[in-house]
Amino acid sequence: MADSTQDMRRSVYARELEGKFGNKKLTEINHEDLRTLADAVAERRDPATAVHTHDIVLQVYLWAIERGQKVKNFADLVRPASIARFEPREPHINAG
Repeated sequence: MADSTQDMRRSVYARELEGKFGNKKLTEINHEDLRTLADAVAERRDPATAVHTHDIVLQVYLWAIERGQKVKNFADLVRPASIARFEPREPHINAG
């Protein structure tokens, strides 16, 4: 992962996740908690930040499961497409 992506993910974690989930055990969080947070982030900031928030949670659970933790990755129940939909942009070139 590029340094800029890591920096962005750290920033999203600090702003959006640390206060809400930072002191909870993995088993104390469920998909409804993530859905509520992602929806709030999408409304308050932007949809891309909400999708990044989901992806960070997904990666934390995958990391824990790969290291032997017996937890369910509830983030699989919240699909990124249900958080935000992105419309392709048409290239815009100024005719000058």
